[in-house]
Amino acid sequence: DPLSVEDILNTEHRPKIEDFGHYLLLITKMLTRRPDDTIEYEQVSIILTANTVVTIQESPGDCLGPVRERLKTGLGRLRRMGPSFLAYALLDVIIDHYFSLLEWLGNRLEDFEETSASARDAAGFMAGLQDVKADLNRFRRVLWPVRETVVVLSHSDSDLLDERLGPFLRDLQDNAVQVIEAVESYRE
Repeated sequence: DPLSVEDILNTEHRPKIEDFGHYLLLITKMLTRRPDDTIEYEQVSIILTANTVVTIQESPGDCLGPVRERLKTGLGRLRRMGPSFLAYALLDVIIDHYFSLLEWLGNRLEDFEETSASARDAAGFMAGLQDVKADLNRFRRVLWPVRETVVVLSHSDSDLLDERLGPFLRDLQDNAVQVIEAVESYRE
């Protein structure tokens, strides 16, 4: 559908899910820590049909390796439960990767907390703290639509979704909420 192509090509799109009847389009954000200690926000588009999952990424390199390995071994639910489980597994590993970024951001905040009393360069200290706050604010703006996407997916009555996905999608929703709660706590 031309609307899907437009959404896929517009990489600044908010995470969302669209049901086109014969396929679902899921757009999410994959977050990666760069070597220069900044966070890269990359759009990942997932097209789910009755027999296929297509992923479209902005650039090579990602956190999807564990899913690829499980596909290669052919063991587990990925092969038994079909394309909708694969789409779930991709979302799951992307959201799980948010936790490693949260840990890194939490460590940065702890470093600021430890040095706050002895900070000699107040301007540099405040600038660094503002950088962390900006990261957390952007992270938060991405997370809320990701959470909403998971909620919509878990309440979808699409025939493309295996009915056995319910518990997995609820777990995914819980993980998204945990990430949001941690970001809110760090922002405070």
